[in-house]
Amino acid sequence: MIIRICSRLASIEHAKQAHASLVRYGFGLDIVANTALVDFYSKWGRIENAQRVFERMPRKNTVSWNALVAGYGNHGRGAEAVELFEQMLRERMRPNHITFLAVLSACSYSRLSECGWEIFQSMSRDHNIKPRAMHYACMIELLGQEGLLDEAFALIRGAPFKPTANMWAALLTASRVNGNLELGKFAAEKLYGMEPEKLGNYVVLLNIYNQSGKLKEAAAVLHTLRRKGLRMLPACSWIEVNKQSHVFLSGDKCHVQTNEIYQKVGSLILEISKHGYVPEEKTLLPDMDEQEQRVLLYHSEKLAIAYGLINTMNGSPLQIVQSHLICNDCHNVIKLIALVTRREIVLRDSSRFHHFRDGSCSCGDYW
Repeated sequence: MIIRICSRLASIEHAKQAHASLVRYGFGLDIVANTALVDFYSKWGRIENAQRVFERMPRKNTVSWNALVAGYGNHGRGAEAVELFEQMLRERMRPNHITFLAVLSACSYSRLSECGWEIFQSMSRDHNIKPRAMHYACMIELLGQEGLLDEAFALIRGAPFKPTANMWAALLTASRVNGNLELGKFAAEKLYGMEPEKLGNYVVLLNIYNQSGKLKEAAAVLHTLRRKGLRMLPACSWIEVNKQSHVFLSGDKCHVQTNEIYQKVGSLILEISKHGYVPEEKTLLPDMDEQEQRVLLYHSEKLAIAYGLINTMNGSPLQIVQSHLICNDCHNVIKLIALVTRREIVLRDSSRFHHFRDGSCSCGDYW
């Protein structure tokens, strides 16, 4: 229960204290408590801590293995996830639907296409487990990463059950990344019928229209959101420094170090411009004024990173958590900030973990 509370608070320090207390009071070998720790450390960017807890467990169950396989996958370490899955089979642990979701997601995140298809086919062939919609969604994402949108669409149509929302959502993401406006619109319309009140589906379509220069269509999506009473909540990012969380909104000027933070963002943009960074051109939508447009230059993740760089030692990694899907411009910016500052920046958005290091990201620019 304590570990779950720490998970909701996103507090690594509190989780470490809970971990120490478990050991102190004789629960250091408890399979449930240790599995919860593996899951927590994985979800909050401390995969090495998760691995150490897992390796010290005298007994493990399927849930324990699933937690670490999923952890490796979420951090873009697909090869290690597959290796752990194979070790699990060698030790005669029985995989379940969650095991296959974890390892197929890992293959998807790390673009291990051949390996992913072999594991997918082995589900029914070797383990008598019928793939479910969540497994199909992983394969749709794998096809999308290779730009095989026709094949992804064919997989949806050929599924032995009615396509679910997460399958159409995977196709919608693939359409956004590959710039396929028509297929993206088709997938979005399917999702609207299934999840008419889910804001994220409208936002992805809005992004597709914006990237395609279809401002009139983008404005129509915004009008639909307003008509339905759906509001896009302010984007929020937070960073923990010296055991204290600092929260930032886009365009935020409430922090005590606001002046330093904005100066730092400005100097970083100047520095990464020398490495080829050009801000993405954002054409104003009909209902967006220039003040709102300027806020886009100071997205919450940029402010959180600037604060972290100011208040932590040179060379130490930064870890950011945010409430939303990272935008293309911020993704490009953070890759270059990691390069020029020689810092590792770990960012967890609403989709997955992004490990920025030396000018690249673990997601391979697909999210």
